Amino acid sequence: MKDQKIIQVSAGEGKYEVCIRAIPCGRDLSVTITGGTEPHVGACAIGIGRLPDERPMQYSATVSTFTVPDHKDDVVAKMAAKELADTLHANVTVTCGIHIDGATKEELIMLQDNVKQALQALQMQHMQQ
Repeated sequence: MKDQKIIQVSAGEGKYEVCIRAIPCGRDLSVTITGGTEPHVGACAIGIGRLPDERPMQYSATVSTFTVPDHKDDVVAKMAAKELADTLHANVTVTCGIHIDGATKEELIMLQDNVKQALQALQMQHMQQ
């Protein structure tokens, strides 16, 4: 079996830094997204790649999530699983936990932007392996 290395990327600085670690599993990917002041496990999502019946040539993914009570990490986990499964044409699991006490709407937007930036870097590195 080919030795597949862990991919690690990050975006942002200080309490706004988001770190993504990914382990290739054949053509699939297992991803962990953490950040903020208290990294944790707040939600898990799985993106399952499929070809929709109505558009046979258009690749799409369906996503299912599990969320720890009183957490909102499913928003990021779902977005990341969908984007990665669609782009990579693979099955993708995402575990996410990003926390900043009393985060403002602007801080949440900044964290989401950092996740999106890190996801782009992850996709580039994964495609180069």
